[in-house]
Amino acid sequence: MNYLSVCVEDDLGRPFHMGYEMTLHARERAMQRKIKEEDIANALLNGICHYKQGFCFYVLENRIVVVVDENKAEVITTYRGKNLNLHIKKKGKVLKRVA
Repeated sequence: MNYLSVCVEDDLGRPFHMGYEMTLHARERAMQRKIKEEDIANALLNGICHYKQGFCFYVLENRIVVVVDENKAEVITTYRGKNLNLHIKKKGKVLKRVA
């Protein structure tokens, strides 16, 4: 599960493959949280995208979040929860790091 390939169709109906590298952190968290590769791919295809803190948060059916760095085509992490759309909307626009 190092590389995740998602197939979408363009406006003319031609298949287009998007590839995402799964970071070690994302692989570990997906295994710990029992999130399947199909769930991650489904979130990338059908999830609502929120752009926050320099990342894209894909929320699927308000229960699974996949955090993606679109510039590097990397899946950063994935998690489950409740009321995730509200949780993501309340996040700050800038990622704050603690020293």
